[in-house]
Amino acid sequence: MKVLGLDFGMKRIGYAVGDTETGIAFGREIIENDKNVYKNIQRVCDEEKIEYIVIGLPVSLEEEGDELEYAVRTFGDIVADVVNLPIVYEDERLSSKLSKAILREQEVKAKDQKGKVDVLAAQRILQQWMDRGSGAEGADPSTSSGPDGGAGERRERLI
Repeated sequence: MKVLGLDFGMKRIGYAVGDTETGIAFGREIIENDKNVYKNIQRVCDEEKIEYIVIGLPVSLEEEGDELEYAVRTFGDIVADVVNLPIVYEDERLSSKLSKAILREQEVKAKDQKGKVDVLAAQRILQQWMDRGSGAEGADPSTSSGPDGGAGERRERLI
């Protein structure tokens, strides 16, 4: 099953594509979060033959995190409606910070990190989801662990 991983940002959305058969996620590109964002996500889903979407969900105890979590969930609801595919939210705590650290370790200059952090974060989110066996062939993706440590959240658009 081909899966799309998304790292939501107010300006850019990083995306990665993985295959549950191989269990490997590959970072792709960024999608600008502008008026064409949903059309561009639909294009990626069509081109990559995506069957399922994993969206990074920021989990935080701070009020700012609540606002971002609401924005991500709203984004996820619209994505599910537009592309008509099932989605699941994956805990993305520290994905961007870890991605920045990896790029620094590779001596990528700060000015050159723009966009690369988002793509790497999307790859980490999707890989984390697949590593837990959530995307294993034959597995029910809705049984993945979610941000609360329990069953993963799943929103499907039923036909």
